[in-house]
Amino acid sequence: MPIPYGTYRKEKERRYKKDIRHATNWNYEEGDDRFVCPNGRYVLFKKYQTKKNASGLEQSFKMYECEDCGDCTFRAKCTKAKGNR
Repeated sequence: MPIPYGTYRKEKERRYKKDIRHATNWNYEEGDDRFVCPNGRYVLFKKYQTKKNASGLEQSFKMYECEDCGDCTFRAKCTKAKGNR
């Protein structure tokens, strides 16, 4: 039997699936490498970033940024960031 990854059970909960903060719940357009947020705006690939965790292991991440979150009606539910998500 395979071992599930750390957030597997949480991602299967109805509450998690309805939460718009999680980009895993957004539509992903593979050809353009972008997400579409609940407000219909594009969240575009920005850069690759590498971070080192407490144990010294390096992890690579793909960073994405929304076109413009300035007047978004979902902003308060989606992010706490001062700039774009």
